[in-house]
Amino acid sequence: MLIVSGGGSGYIGNSLLSNKAMYCYNCEESSEESTKTISTTCVEETPTVNCAKKGNGYARITYIGS
Repeated sequence: MLIVSGGGSGYIGNSLLSNKAMYCYNCEESSEESTKTISTTCVEETPTVNCAKKGNGYARITYIGS
């Protein structure tokens, strides 16, 4: 599964999801599986790959499997 987010999200601690991360603007990074957070200086109002999202939250969850 590929999980990418542009803001604070409750899904990040869900143990049923794998390969998940949260992007945030100029924040402290974490490499722990249950709190993986990636700091970025990219901020967009619309969901954009590898960028934090300005405004209301948005999560993209994609199932890759059979």
